[in-house]
Amino acid sequence: MLLDSDYNKIWSICYGGSGDENLSEISFSKNNDIVFVANSNSSDGDITQPLGNTDVWLVKLDTNGTILQQNQLKP
Repeated sequence: MLLDSDYNKIWSICYGGSGDENLSEISFSKNNDIVFVANSNSSDGDITQPLGNTDVWLVKLDTNGTILQQNQLKP
């Protein structure tokens, strides 16, 4: 979910797949893209390169919530 400076919702989107995703970190890049790191055990939905079991999922979003880039890594 992205909020404005007055805490009004701009948009809300669910990411991931049918398994569990657990958010670890979230930050903004210099050009205001949103970057988050999560643990994922999904192999469908937004997960494009599952490695099996629980992966580290690194995702970059634009300010509209569109996935720009993602990578899965083994912990």
